[in-house]
Amino acid sequence: MKKILVFAAVMIAAISVIWLSSPKEPEVVCEEVTRGNICERIEIYGTVEPKSISVVTSTIDGIVDTLCFDQYDRVTRGQSVILLKSDDYVDEISRTERELDTIINNTRTVFSEIDQLSEEKEYALFAAQNAAMDYAAFLEAMKHEEDTFVFNEIQSEYAADITMKKESLTSKRKELQKMIDQCTLTAESNGILIDILVKKGSAVACGQPVAYIADPDSLCITAFIDEETASKLYIGMNLSFKASGSYKTFLGKISDIKDTFVQMETGNKLIPIEITPDSLIGLKTGAEAEIEIILQKKTKTLLIPIMALGKDKTVYILNTEGIIEERKVKTGISDGNMIEVISGLFEGEKLITELSDDVKNGVSAKEKRINEQDN
Repeated sequence: MKKILVFAAVMIAAISVIWLSSPKEPEVVCEEVTRGNICERIEIYGTVEPKSISVVTSTIDGIVDTLCFDQYDRVTRGQSVILLKSDDYVDEISRTERELDTIINNTRTVFSEIDQLSEEKEYALFAAQNAAMDYAAFLEAMKHEEDTFVFNEIQSEYAADITMKKESLTSKRKELQKMIDQCTLTAESNGILIDILVKKGSAVACGQPVAYIADPDSLCITAFIDEETASKLYIGMNLSFKASGSYKTFLGKISDIKDTFVQMETGNKLIPIEITPDSLIGLKTGAEAEIEIILQKKTKTLLIPIMALGKDKTVYILNTEGIIEERKVKTGISDGNMIEVISGLFEGEKLITELSDDVKNGVSAKEKRINEQDN
């Protein structure tokens, strides 16, 4: 009896060793090959910039006295943007104003004297006309004729003086206006103040830029893209983008692909492209743009997960007999998660989506059930 029990134990142990040492069928995660829609897209970043910019430049050495607008305000051509002050100009303007006051007062005095002489002349002529025509009246009339002659001479002298003073006054006014104009920096064009380089109290030099005005109708987006992707783009290509400071999704088109490039330290070349928005409402100069360009679209095409694609574009399927098959496939476009299969697979086949060392061509395997994956 004891011998029988020992023999049975040995047999059980041997069977266990054989079972444990025999290869197990690997369990594989599969997904059915199906058709669907896919877009190949790229995302790049750019900056909203105006193509047309005018510069507001200081015309004198001075101090910023007043900023007439804030950044991003809209201005029109000729509007005062910044007012300056200069000690030299302040003194000169004060002196010119005093000279103007003197000329004006002198002119008023001359007109007053002329008015007085005119009154005396009119009175004398009136008296002569109404006087009796006797000898004494005749002499008096002659005397008034002399006064009239003298008055005409004085009036002529005053007239020359008045003309000279008027010319001087006009000249001084022009000189004063020129000084005031030089202290007033104006917009050279209609647009938006995209940048103000000074603040109240800042010292500026003649010829120094103090502000930039952008034409809002010339806003565009400048971005850079690698050579390979740039070769897939064309002028007029539609796209969408989002801009910082706005929740709106904007539409636009590629308006230019430059022939030049920027050489990176890595050796890669980046091609500048220009994008024109379909609408400028809500866009601001300097905003960062997140751009999405759809390169290609495919509908009802075979799709597989990218993670199921092995080296040299190989995939593995579990055939109807439970054997793993290795396939070479030809791929198309990708969206980063899924990839199009042009040939090498058929709709409905079971694709192994999780690759491991156990997944080999010709090996028998069984599909791992979904509930087993969850556990």
